[in-house]
Amino acid sequence: MKNKLHNPILSGTILLVVWSIAMPLCVSSQIGSIRFNRVGTAHGLSHESVNTVVRDATGYMWFGTRSGLNRWDGYDIEVFQNNPYDSSSICNNEIHSSFCMSSGELWFGTRDGLALFNAQTKTFQNFHPPGLDKEAVRITCLIEDNQHTLWVGTSFGLFIKRISDESLQPVSTLLPALAELDSTSINDFFDAQGKLYICSNGAGLWVMNTATQQAEQWTTESEDWKKLHSNRVRFVTMDRQNNLWLAYFDCTIEQRDMATQSVLKIIELSEYKRGDMKNEMGDLVVDHEGNIWASSSLASVSVFDKVTQSFQHLKDKPYITAYDNTRSARSIYVDRNGTIWLAMHTTGVLYFNLSKQPFINYARPDGLQDTEVDSYLLSNWTRAFAEDNGKRLWTGTTDGVSILHRETQTFTSLRNKTATESALANNSIRSILNVDNQYMLIDTAGGNVIKLRN
Repeated sequence: MKNKLHNPILSGTILLVVWSIAMPLCVSSQIGSIRFNRVGTAHGLSHESVNTVVRDATGYMWFGTRSGLNRWDGYDIEVFQNNPYDSSSICNNEIHSSFCMSSGELWFGTRDGLALFNAQTKTFQNFHPPGLDKEAVRITCLIEDNQHTLWVGTSFGLFIKRISDESLQPVSTLLPALAELDSTSINDFFDAQGKLYICSNGAGLWVMNTATQQAEQWTTESEDWKKLHSNRVRFVTMDRQNNLWLAYFDCTIEQRDMATQSVLKIIELSEYKRGDMKNEMGDLVVDHEGNIWASSSLASVSVFDKVTQSFQHLKDKPYITAYDNTRSARSIYVDRNGTIWLAMHTTGVLYFNLSKQPFINYARPDGLQDTEVDSYLLSNWTRAFAEDNGKRLWTGTTDGVSILHRETQTFTSLRNKTATESALANNSIRSILNVDNQYMLIDTAGGNVIKLRN
């Protein structure tokens, strides 16, 4: 599958062209320009229900689904599935987690074991947690620490694989301080500032100093700022300001200031309900622009707006066209290029890049009548531009002023035919000026100037 950028043909008219990265916008404005790309079964994906996404060291994208592992080169997909008669095939077709080590090793967590991919032979070396029924354990999360040890979170405990190990080891054999996690379901990892954060399902949050290997447990019984909302911690991440973000199964999200040791904000996404169904967390990540992204079963994909201090839900934005906007992203992955990949519940993989969105072209369709002007550019002949204090873009044309509302990607208009006190003396606009964010000055043909409050 080849993705080609469609370029408009300019035929004697001037189009209003906006490049999203040319203007510093708040995230609520940026999401209005999201254009999703999709990879699905029509492109060769083995199943539309995707659990995990990862990019390997050579640039291939890998998609773990409910029925096989898929490698995509941007054009074609190669599928890897279990063959019960071949021990070098991947151990199970249900892929739940993935991780690319700094060495380039590519690991996949399945429903009943861990698989290491050999790129030269296109085969797998499979590992099973000792002491557990291999068909009952699920590999939930993977991470590499600063000693290049692979940490393996499962639905029945925490395991470790060092470079020198031939098999997985229960965490207690190497780190007795974490012995309680031998039999605790592990949900997520995060490694930052010399500390490894471990989310558990019932035992709270564990914080381990990777240098001293000393561990501390945060629970609902902890004191002060370490006290948790619940011991069922689903995800953990850290933003650019070194604030720690915790997400719980019930969609409560906490923001903690590590410097002042305080809880800054508690946000609940639990208002989304469907009958007796409750909203449940799907993922929580930080992108390359510092934005916090969350997915949940009912609210779908959301991004934290630092201006409003709340999550904006993409499913509530009718101008965003997605393939599965009403359903959950099982996981969110940000690759090294800043592209955001959504492993969707029922429609494969969606991906986009806020910093590399294509040009957005606004043009007045041919044959449009004067009565149909509110949501379109008034004229393709544009002369002047100015931004007001609400981040709306005022565009002066030969037929009036078109005001672009970036959040909805629609226009409102100001024309001579408008029967109001603020009617323009002439629809031919020569210049527009924002004066101290207080009012807009509009200069029309003939030297008439109108002053409008911002």
